[in-house]
Parts: sequence; structure tokens; C-alpha cells
Amino acid sequence: MNTVGKHRWTVPEDTLTLVRELARLMPDRQIARLLNRAGKPTGRGNGWTQARICSFRSHHGIAVHRASEWAERGKITLEAAAQIMDVSVMTALRMARLGIIKGRQVCYGAPWAFKTADIPAYRTRNAPQRPLTADPAQRALIFNDIESEHYDGWLLGHRSLATTTLYAQVSTAVIGRTASPFDQLHMEITPSG
Repeated sequence: MNTVGKHRWTVPEDTLTLVRELARLMPDRQIARLLNRAGKPTGRGNGWTQARICSFRSHHGIAVHRASEWAERGKITLEAAAQIMDVSVMTALRMARLGIIKGRQVCYGAPWAFKTADIPAYRTRNAPQRPLTADPAQRALIFNDIESEHYDGWLLGHRSLATTTLYAQVSTAVIGRTASPFDQLHMEITPSG
């Protein structure tokens, strides 16, 4: 039976905890979208809306999202972290998933949050020690930890760098034996006049 103060229309405890954490990261409308995509219904089995999230937060005493809260807590988004590290957003995401940079994602689909101090520390730790060329105008292609070990394999879709190396050797040999269609053209250039 129902206990005192409880009724059959309740939301699971994990959903309550999730909404508490998501309210610190995003506005109500985005929380509703995320919960609907995750397949977590309301207590009555309905889908979430912005109004239902607002009412749920109010009923459970959860504070509304403030845009400035990220900065107050010393957190930055995935996009900001990628910009600071001077890498693409996908590279930063791979680095976070592999644990190369420390970040937190409350649940799948929620935004990644990184400590503001961790990202510049990573960049200084992995900064190049010396210039690769004497010419200061020349830019060097610099691979960081993730790219030096895994980038080639990801680019070609291989799990192992050894597999990538094998295919690269085969490809080089095949390309070297392949004749260009331009070599087979017999054109004579005659001056016009």
C-alpha cells in the first residue's frame, strides 16, 4: 500500500536526482527535451514539458537554472575547453571520453562540464618545448597525446595503429604501381598562328 505522504503518481528517485543536477546545467526546456529523449516519463507516464519541469522543480525545492552559475562554480563547457586547448570540439570530446582531460557529464546527452583550472593546466603541460624550425613564420603540425597515439586509426576507422600502418604500406605500394590516366594521353601541342 501507499505510505503516509505518498501516492501512486511518483517519479523515480533517480529522475529526481537527475533533475537536481541538470537544473544546475541547463534551462527547463532543455531538461524536458533530455528527459524525453532518455525515455524517463513523469509520474503519470506523460512526456516532460517546460511547464512540467518548472512545476516539478518548485514542488521539490530545486532552484532555477542561472546562466552565470557555470562561471561561479568555475566550470566551462566542452566548446570553451576546445577553444582554450586550440583543438576541435570532437578532439576535446574524445579526450574527455578517454580521460585525458577531466570532465563530467551527468548523463548521456547532458553537457560536459570541465573545471576552468584543469584546461589551461593541460595546455601548459603539453605545450611544445622548442620550436621545430628556425623559421618563426612556419607553423608546425603538432600532435597532442590523443592524436599521436590514436588519430591515424580514428581517421581511417581502425582500432589499432598497427592495422593503420599495414594498410598505409599496402596503399603506398598499390598507388606506386597505378598508372595515371594522364600518362596515357598522347597530345601534341601545335602553335597557333
